[in-house]
Amino acid sequence: MQNYKLDGTFKTSTKYDKHYDAVELAYKFYQNNLRTEEGKAAVQYLKKRGINDEIIDEFGIGYSPNKPDVITQLLINKGFDENILLETGLSNRGNSLYDLFRNRITFPIHNTNGKPVGFSARIFDNSDEAKYINTKETPIFKKGEILFNYHRAQNEARRLKSILIVEGQMDAIRIYASGIKNVCATMGTAFTKDHIKLLKKLNVKIILCMDNDEAGEKATLSIGDELERENVPTTILRLSGAKDSDEYILANGVEAFQTAMDNAMSYFDFKLKYLKKNKNLESAEDIAKYVNSVLKELNKSNDEILIEATINKLAEDYQLNKNTLMNKVKKVEKVNVVKIEAKPQVKLTKNLKLCEILIYYMLDDIKYIKLYEQELSYIPNQKYLEIANDILAFYLKYNYISIADFITYEISSNHYEDVLSIINNNINVELNDADYVGIIEKIKNWIDEDRIKELKE
Repeated sequence: MQNYKLDGTFKTSTKYDKHYDAVELAYKFYQNNLRTEEGKAAVQYLKKRGINDEIIDEFGIGYSPNKPDVITQLLINKGFDENILLETGLSNRGNSLYDLFRNRITFPIHNTNGKPVGFSARIFDNSDEAKYINTKETPIFKKGEILFNYHRAQNEARRLKSILIVEGQMDAIRIYASGIKNVCATMGTAFTKDHIKLLKKLNVKIILCMDNDEAGEKATLSIGDELERENVPTTILRLSGAKDSDEYILANGVEAFQTAMDNAMSYFDFKLKYLKKNKNLESAEDIAKYVNSVLKELNKSNDEILIEATINKLAEDYQLNKNTLMNKVKKVEKVNVVKIEAKPQVKLTKNLKLCEILIYYMLDDIKYIKLYEQELSYIPNQKYLEIANDILAFYLKYNYISIADFITYEISSNHYEDVLSIINNNINVELNDADYVGIIEKIKNWIDEDRIKELKE
C-alpha cells in the first residue's frame, strides 16, 4: 500500500519511485562523465557554442559514453530491474539490453517539480546519426505535459508578468544564459492543451518565438490559435536574419534580442501579416481574398475597437467602403456574463479542503473522474457529493470535461457559486496522480471513521 502525507503540502511515495531513481542516477552519471577525459570533446563543443561551466552545471548537461551498455550495466548493478530500464527509455532491447544514448551530449528534462524525467541527447561530431534523440513517452515523462526549463522559469515569469516560449532546448539555454530567465521551450513544434494549462497557471503574457522557417511560422499560427481560443494574451516574436534565437543572440547580442522581445507584435497583427503572404496586392482578386480573410478573422473577435480600427485601415489602404466592410462582419451576439459576488470565505476543515481539491482535480481531467467513480463514488458531505455527481453526470453525457463548459452547465444549479469558489480557491494546486490517489485514501479513511463513530453511538 502506498503511503501518503497530507499536512498542508503533499509528500508522496508512488509506484514510479524506481523510475525516478533510475533517471536521477543516469542524470548524475552523465553529468559526472562530462568532466572525464572521454568527455573533453563534448565540453569543447559546448564552449565553442558559448555554453560555459556555470550553465553546464546549472542545466546538468552531461555526456553519454561511446559504449554500448555502460548505463544499462550500472543500473543493473545497482539493483534496478530490466523492466525499469526499458520503461524509462534509458535502455533498448536487441539481442541484449543496450543504452539508448551513446556518444552524445545529454540535456536533462525536468518535470514541473524539478525532477529529471528524461533526456534530449545531441550529437557533437560530424556523424550521420540523427541530430537529437529524445526519451520516449514513459510513465514519468509525458512530452505533451512538459515544457523544457519551466520549473526554473516560472517564478521569474510571474515577476516579469511574461514568459518567452521558444522551439528547442538550445534556444532556451542560450537565452537563459544571456540573463533572460523567463524562458522555456517546446520540444519540437507540438503544443498541447496540457502545455496551455501550465502557462495559464502563471497568469502572464506569452511571447511566442518559433524558428524562423516555414515550419516555425506554421507552428506560430497553430499555437497562437490555441492560445487565442483560451484567451491567453499572446505576442509574437519573429527574428530576421537568423534561423532561431540561439543563432540570433550569437550574431546580434542579447540587447538586440531583448529589444526585439520588447517590440513583439500582437498575434492579430502577425496573422494579418501572414494572410498577406504570397498575395499580389496590386491585383484586385488578391486584395479581395486578403480582405475577406481579414474579415473572417474579425468575426472571431468581440473587441469592437479592434474591429473598427482594422476596418478603417482596410478601407483606407484599399479604397473600400467602410460600411460595406462593416456589414460583412457578422454581428456576434454578446453573452451577458453575470458577475457573482464571492461568498465570504469560510475556513474549511481538513476534510472539507480535501473535498475541494478532489473536485478541482475532477474538473481538470476525465482520468480523475473515472478514478473517483471506480475508487470512491461517495463523499460524506452533501454539497460536495452533489457537485462531484454533477461532474460525473456531465462527463457521462458529453464524454469530456472542461471547466468553462461545466460552469455554464452549473449556471442554474444551487451550487454554481460553490463551483466558482472551488476553482478560485484551488487554481494554484499542482496536479499529480499520486496526490489524487492520496486524497481518495484520506476521504476513505474519513468515511470509515464516520462509520465507526456511528456504530459506537
